[in-house]
Amino acid sequence: MDAIASYDQIIARAPDDPTTYCHRGVAYAQQGDLDRAIADYDRAIALKSDFADAYVCRGIAYADKGQVDQAISDYGEALTLQPDNGAAYYNRAKVYADQGEYDRAIVEWTLTLVLYQNDVGAYFNLGRAQALTINPDGAISDFQKVLEFSSDPALRQKTSMLLQTLGATPQDG
Repeated sequence: MDAIASYDQIIARAPDDPTTYCHRGVAYAQQGDLDRAIADYDRAIALKSDFADAYVCRGIAYADKGQVDQAISDYGEALTLQPDNGAAYYNRAKVYADQGEYDRAIVEWTLTLVLYQNDVGAYFNLGRAQALTINPDGAISDFQKVLEFSSDPALRQKTSMLLQTLGATPQDG
């Protein structure tokens, strides 16, 4: 039985559980069915209006659909409800970076790192944004953190190449 069918059965038994709708929404999103995912996130939020993670998930789906304003709004709502929601900062930073708003993305990824000091993805993306805003020292520092915290060979290689492009010598962490 696939995940969606399993969630369907759980919803049939407990139709007022917002968490199950949110999980089924993630399963729909993973299959590329963003409209059904958003409908499930809407249902989860209707059942529990302060469900910050449902706002984050819906924001991701909106971003994947290219509906940037809705995505940013949902990340903002998640942060209003849960100011320490690192996923909301991280994903809002991705939207800003995709829009070329690197200064705003830098702020958001920095806030992510305040909450999750070892977030390799945030360091990598922050480094790229720093490089694009002509802050090579910041980019080098962030890329060195990626090497310090990541054991992923492909990411380490990509990061080392970016460091070399910036004129820095990669230092293994």
